[in-house]
Amino acid sequence: MYDFRTDLADERAQICRENDNKKDLDGIETETKKISDNLEITRVKILNEEGSKKIDKRIGTYTTINIKDIEIIDEEKINEAFELLAEELKSLLNQADGPVLIVGLGNEDTTADSLGPKVVKNLEITRHILKYKPELFPEGTREISALAPGVLGTTGIETQEIIKGVVEKIDVGAIIVIDALASNNISRLLKTIQICDTGIVPGSGVENKRKEISKDTMGVKVIAIRSSNSC
Repeated sequence: MYDFRTDLADERAQICRENDNKKDLDGIETETKKISDNLEITRVKILNEEGSKKIDKRIGTYTTINIKDIEIIDEEKINEAFELLAEELKSLLNQADGPVLIVGLGNEDTTADSLGPKVVKNLEITRHILKYKPELFPEGTREISALAPGVLGTTGIETQEIIKGVVEKIDVGAIIVIDALASNNISRLLKTIQICDTGIVPGSGVENKRKEISKDTMGVKVIAIRSSNSC
């Protein structure tokens, strides 16, 4: 097993190709598509257990959105990236019915790890309003609840255990987990978003693996959205 030090599936695949001196990897398919001058999307498909073991990622598809020249691009091009992410998320959510629980992972007091809790603070939560004032939303609005469970070092409780406890108490059809990710390339800092429906092992990119959050452990679809908030 290689010392990847990255959460990005495309970086892990690239590391394997370079070390094995191979253009293609058994059990792994990679496709890159240019969306615009500033946007590029890469899909890494892990097809079987051989591919999974090769880059230490679960079988599934890992979609990475790369944003170029983010320091100078205008709001219109930023919105283009938002829309691309929304399309990817919608396609995954369409495969799951029922309420959605959004979980912001990380430590809000640590800049590099604060993405998840900060996103949760800016969400439009609908669960309680739909329960007491459903007329305030259009028919078909999905029920959204959110949680920022903190980290083991401050709570003494595994994040997986906190989420599992909530899922057992409320109706949840899918979980969206938002977290920072580690990259081994500083040029990708703040420019890369990875989305997948294979779940997440918090801390795996920096050799601090916590308990897995996935359909196997939660009983419902788990979508992970991670951004290069740290290197």
